[in-house]
Amino acid sequence: MTLDRHRASGSLGESREGWSFTKSRLYLDCPRAFHLAREANRSGINESGGAIPRHVINLSSLVGIAVHQSIADQIDRWVGGFQMSLREAQSHASAWLTSVLGDSEHLVTEKANGLHINSGILSKLTSSAKSRLHTFFLAAWPQFRGHEYVLHETLRSFCIQANRVWVKVDLCTKNPDGEFVITDWKTGRPSILQEDMLQMSTYVLWAAAEFSIRASDVHVRLANLRTGEMATHKVLTSHLAEATDRISRECRMWSNWDSGGFLPLPEVQKCYSCRSLRMCNEGQEVTSASAGRPA
Repeated sequence: MTLDRHRASGSLGESREGWSFTKSRLYLDCPRAFHLAREANRSGINESGGAIPRHVINLSSLVGIAVHQSIADQIDRWVGGFQMSLREAQSHASAWLTSVLGDSEHLVTEKANGLHINSGILSKLTSSAKSRLHTFFLAAWPQFRGHEYVLHETLRSFCIQANRVWVKVDLCTKNPDGEFVITDWKTGRPSILQEDMLQMSTYVLWAAAEFSIRASDVHVRLANLRTGEMATHKVLTSHLAEATDRISRECRMWSNWDSGGFLPLPEVQKCYSCRSLRMCNEGQEVTSASAGRPA
């Protein structure tokens, strides 16, 4: 069981210069964490220098990564002309989670930051991953009958006003009418629609640039694998303009601010999940009072 897919995904958010939805989300969550992660990657700081390596994963991401990897492997089988298998997908997710949590000291951020991980967490996460994969096979995948494969889990980039923008689409297909459909698998709790719209708008901007098509010819689906809901959202010209403005604005801020402009937003659980905790005094202050608390 390897972490290759996850490592590629993680690098999208932090190690490449430019903008990505992952970077933007980290910046909003905690500007200081964003800054420290970027500086660690630029300077090559490793664990001995304070930052936890990029391949270490936080607990809240484990189910999503396991599900995305398992779905990606099954789509590989579909593209290759082989039958997809729920049992195989669930087995893959279970084995991957077992391998990660079995070496939690080196592969789980919270453990590396000193948080005790409850012994029952593996069973809970495995059950969640299997449930979401069951929903994928039962409710989501049948809706792709007649679709033509384009790409999945592939890192791509394009430019917006001289800013390099990175995307990694979960799945891109063409429907029977020849229209591009970009689908994003959602495995957690429902997110804020405004943030979803930023992500979807970025996908549409990429597809228009990548395939030289009109943005209006791109459909974006959010597949909620907790509930089975498949929602197709209309990305308007106003949404694209807002996304373009935000991307340009954030890139300007990130390049012009010195370290003092990236203020911390410390919260106990968030700080335990941060790979830069050891480099952040404010984060260490809020976690020190809860040392030893189980996850």
